[in-house]
Amino acid sequence: MKITPYRWYFRLPDLFLAPIMWAFSGFAFELPQESHKWHNKILSPEEVGALDVPRMLLVSGTDFSRWTHGSYGMLHLPVIGGWRDYVILEVEGSFRYWHIGWVAGDGSGMVQRLPIYGKRIKMLRGNQGYNVRFFGISDTGMQLSLRKVDEGRLGDGRYRATRLF
Repeated sequence: MKITPYRWYFRLPDLFLAPIMWAFSGFAFELPQESHKWHNKILSPEEVGALDVPRMLLVSGTDFSRWTHGSYGMLHLPVIGGWRDYVILEVEGSFRYWHIGWVAGDGSGMVQRLPIYGKRIKMLRGNQGYNVRFFGISDTGMQLSLRKVDEGRLGDGRYRATRLF
């Protein structure tokens, strides 16, 4: 599945939102939440079905936030009770860039259209009892295997330079 990257000029609103996202994160020395709903590509049931499950990584939610996965904007704002627990994922393979995607417990899937140039990404885990399968897609459309490197909580001072989606 080939993912069309987000064009640079569509990132202009993100530049204006960056200081606001930093303020709402509540953590001055960590990169703020970078992704927004408009960056996501919703996957069709056929695209979800074509994914290789053994290459996906199951992550269980651990947060006790009052915001659920349906409260998209709020769950990314820790200062008002959004999700704080994260997992560091690392992709395997060779690529120019890659995209992170996920399939929720209900079978719905999305892919983040923002390109990732490094091997690691920080992803929020979600509420306790919420399970998600993460996967990687290379710039050429090949599914990449993921592994969990570590986990933590926003504000712990670790992985400050790792992008947070």
